[in-house]
Amino acid sequence: MVEADVIIAGAGAAGMNAASILRKAGKTVVVLESRGRLGGRIFSHQLESGTHVELGAQWQAEAGHDRLDQLVKTYGYRKLEHFKAGKDVVWKDGPKPSLQSPGNSGVGCFSGLDFMMRFWRLSRMTKRISLSGFQQGLEEIDNRSVGHYLEKNCWTNGANTLAQSIMKGGFCRDPKDISIYAAGHTMKTFGSLEQQEKAETFFFDQGLQNIFAKMAEELQDGVQLNSRVVEVDSAGDKVVVKASTGAVYTAKELILAFPPQLLGRIRFQPPLPSNYTEVASSMVFGQVLKLIAVFPTPWWRTRGLTGSVSSLGSRPQAQGQEGQGLVLDVSEVADLSHSTGNGVLAGFVVGAQAQEVCERPAEELKKGFADFLRASYGSLEEEIQSFHYHNWISDEDSLGAYMSTPGLGQWKKMPDGFFPKTGRISFAGTEYAHHWRGYMEGALESGERAAHAVLSALTSNS
Repeated sequence: MVEADVIIAGAGAAGMNAASILRKAGKTVVVLESRGRLGGRIFSHQLESGTHVELGAQWQAEAGHDRLDQLVKTYGYRKLEHFKAGKDVVWKDGPKPSLQSPGNSGVGCFSGLDFMMRFWRLSRMTKRISLSGFQQGLEEIDNRSVGHYLEKNCWTNGANTLAQSIMKGGFCRDPKDISIYAAGHTMKTFGSLEQQEKAETFFFDQGLQNIFAKMAEELQDGVQLNSRVVEVDSAGDKVVVKASTGAVYTAKELILAFPPQLLGRIRFQPPLPSNYTEVASSMVFGQVLKLIAVFPTPWWRTRGLTGSVSSLGSRPQAQGQEGQGLVLDVSEVADLSHSTGNGVLAGFVVGAQAQEVCERPAEELKKGFADFLRASYGSLEEEIQSFHYHNWISDEDSLGAYMSTPGLGQWKKMPDGFFPKTGRISFAGTEYAHHWRGYMEGALESGERAAHAVLSALTSNS
C-alpha cells in the first residue's frame, strides 16, 4: 500500500498543475493516470521535421490566459500567431464560397445587427448566473435550449446561422442540446464576449504534451500511467483508492481530475451525493474530429489566403452525392503552419457528423478533408504530406472533446456550485473551471483552485 498526502486521478493539465502546486507546498503526491501517456485531452504528435501538431487542445487567447502563459514561458515554449495577411474563405448556402477580410462573417449589416442583438439579449438573460452556484429563478433558462431560442428569436436567417454556428463550434454539439444557462455560464467564465472572440490567437508547435513530461520528472516517481481509479473509499479518516492494476493507495485528500462523465465508472464508498451522480450521468459531451493536413509549404498564402475557412450553412456537396465518397461538412479550418516552414491546416468536423464518421478509415477521412480544401481553395497546389487525427469520441478516457456540459435542466441540481468539494474529494478539469471553461487555461485554473482547497483542508485538519 502506497501512502501520500494527496492522490490525484488524472494527469492532464488540471491534475498536473494541482500536483505541481502541492509538491511546491511540501506535500507528497501520487498521480494516477488511466492512459499510457500524460496530457489528457492535450495530445501532441511529432512530425518528421521534429515539430509537433496538436491533436487536442492547443489555443492561447490574446489576453487572460495568464496561467498558460506562465507555464509555456517556464518551459521555454514559443508562441505562434495566426497568419492574417489575406482573405478568409466563407461558405454560406450556395455553390461557391466567398472571400472575406479576416474576422468578417459576410452575413451583411442587418443580419450582423440582429446577431449582436441576440447575444446582447442572451447576456441580459444570463446576467444573474453565478459561478458559485445555481440561483433560484433561473430554471427557465436551464430547461430551454439555446438552439431553440436562437431559432425562434433571430429576425434573419443570417444571424441565426451565424449564432448557431458559433454555439455549435464552441460546444461541439447541436445547440439544441445545450441550455441557455450552460451557454451563459460558459460565456461568463470568459469575462466578456470580446475576450472570447480572441480566444484562439496563439498556438504552439513544440509539443504541449512534453510540458507535462517535464512536470512529471519534477514529481520523480509520483506519476503512475495505465492506472485507472476503480474504487474510492472515503468512509474513514483517510481516502483509500484502488487502481485497475490492483495497487492500493491511501491519502488524506483526493482530487479527481477528469471529465465528470467518467465518474460513473468508479465505485464510491460512501456513494457521491445523488445530485453529483445525476448531473454526471447527464453530461452532454463534445463531438469533434480535428483533422490535421500537413503540406510541404503554406502554399495558400501565395494566393492571398489566410488559410482560414468557416462554414455558415451547408455546401451543396455536403448533402452527399452518390459515388462521391465521404463528404465532410467541415465547420472551420485554421492555418497552424509551423516555424520550420511546413504548411499545416486543421479542420474541425463537429456535432452529429463527427459522431457518424469517427470510426471511418484514416484514408477515407484524409480524402474527405482534401476534397473539402479543394472545394474551398479552388485547387490544391501540393499533395498532403501527412495526415493526423485522434478519435476523441471513442476515446474511453474522455468520451468526447473538448469539454462536456450538463444536459437540459441539470444545472439547477447544483445549488452550491458545480461539483464543490465533498468530504475529502475535490474535482478538477476544464468542465469545473471558473475562468475560461473549455480551454487549457480553464483546466489549469481548476487544478489550481482544487490544490488550494486541499491545502486549506490539510492545514485545518493538522
